[in-house]
Amino acid sequence: MRVDYDIAMEIASHEAVVRQAYKDSVGVWTWSVGLTSATGHMVERYIGKPQSLEHCLRVYVWALDNYADAVRKAFAGIPLTKAQFAAALSFHWNTGAIARASWVKKFKAGDITGARKAFMDWRKPASIIGRREKERDLFFEGK
Repeated sequence: MRVDYDIAMEIASHEAVVRQAYKDSVGVWTWSVGLTSATGHMVERYIGKPQSLEHCLRVYVWALDNYADAVRKAFAGIPLTKAQFAAALSFHWNTGAIARASWVKKFKAGDITGARKAFMDWRKPASIIGRREKERDLFFEGK
């Protein structure tokens, strides 16, 4: 599955577009639509240097495509709905942990109840709980 407009906007709905680098709630330099240097794009270069909206979004889509590869790999051989792919990509975008998340392993093993519960193991900082609930519901209920 490829990242389309709907998927990119689903993930962006949990973020904000910030045109210069800032420290997020846990002190990580962040820029654009939730990008950190973990994306492979050095966001510190934008400290005090606002960028155009076009540049912010172009880099966001590039990074999102890269993150999507890890989601495809984590669920290789398992068909996902568009909603499931969007939720898993949003989770990975926020945590960078799709390859090690126990909920993914449980889901792939057919333990849907356990996977749904384990999805909420990723709830720090507390301000992320609402996002995680929305991702969980999108993945397991399609809404």
